Amino acid sequence: MVTNNNVNKTEENITSSLTSDIENSSSDNNKKSVTVVLRRCPIAPRKLRMITDLIRKKNVERAIAILNCEQKKCCTYIKKLLISAISIFAKNRLNKINYSNLFVNTIKVDSGTMLKRLLPAPQGRGYRIRKRTSHITLILTYI
Repeated sequence: MVTNNNVNKTEENITSSLTSDIENSSSDNNKKSVTVVLRRCPIAPRKLRMITDLIRKKNVERAIAILNCEQKKCCTYIKKLLISAISIFAKNRLNKINYSNLFVNTIKVDSGTMLKRLLPAPQGRGYRIRKRTSHITLILTYI
């Protein structure tokens, strides 16, 4: 059973993980792409890939609109990652940017570490429970 306290703790862990695992490929103002990585997201990669396929090769404004309309829990993690990437890109560029020219070039979901647990089963057996995590890599490109 998941309580609100557990969900809030999970979101705090993801937020702290997000800030510690940011990789920035645009150290110079002339670069036109930013790479951001979210590690150990507590959602299975298969569930995340359904949503990431919707926003791949889309405009940033359109991608955020799609994520706002979806009802899945993983949309909040992807939206936070996308907003973080936008803010990093805007911070590195000193002049104002046009958000209509900012696109989600690549978004990739890989499997992360897996927590393995045993669930007691009848007649002395144990069923394996694999709690999967994901790594999300997002590359924004300015055209």
